[in-house]
Amino acid sequence: MGKTAVQNSPKVIALDYYDGPLEGVSMGAFGCRCCYFKLLAWDDLGDNRLFAIVSMDCSQYEEIATALASAQPVPDTPVWLPQWKFASDALARRVSLLLDGYSRRSRSPEFLCLNFCAQLQPSRMFPVSDQVRDKIEAAAVRGGVSDLNDWAGVLPIDRFS
Repeated sequence: MGKTAVQNSPKVIALDYYDGPLEGVSMGAFGCRCCYFKLLAWDDLGDNRLFAIVSMDCSQYEEIATALASAQPVPDTPVWLPQWKFASDALARRVSLLLDGYSRRSRSPEFLCLNFCAQLQPSRMFPVSDQVRDKIEAAAVRGGVSDLNDWAGVLPIDRFS
C-alpha cells in the first residue's frame, strides 16, 4: 500500500515564504511535535528570525496537509510552499478556519523560537512573559514584521547589527 499524503508531507507547510518559511504549520520542527508558527521579527539581513510558536494537535496538521494534497502534488522536500488550492470549497473553508484560529492564538503563543536563516530547529527558545505578550500584541496591531533589535529589551538576546 502506498504512503498517505501526510506520510509524504514535508516537515513544514509554509503559508508565507521569503528566503525561508515565515508562517505555516509544522510536524517535527521548531522544537514541537506539531505547531503553527508565525514570524514576529528578524534582523536587517533576515538571517535571525523570531517566531511565535503555537502547539497544535497533529490530527489538525494532518487535516491541513491532506486538504492541500487533495488538489496538488506533494513535493518530496522538507518545506512545502503549496498553492491555495483544494478539492472543494468546504475543504478550503475548513482549513481557513483552522489557520485563522491559530493565527489569533499566535498573539499569545506558548513560546518563541529564535532561528538562524531557514533552519527548522530553534537556535534558542524563550518563554512568554506578560512583557513579551504585550510586545507581541503591539507588533500585531502595528502589522508587518518588526526589527529583531527592538526585542532586545524584552528577551535575553544581543543586538544584531
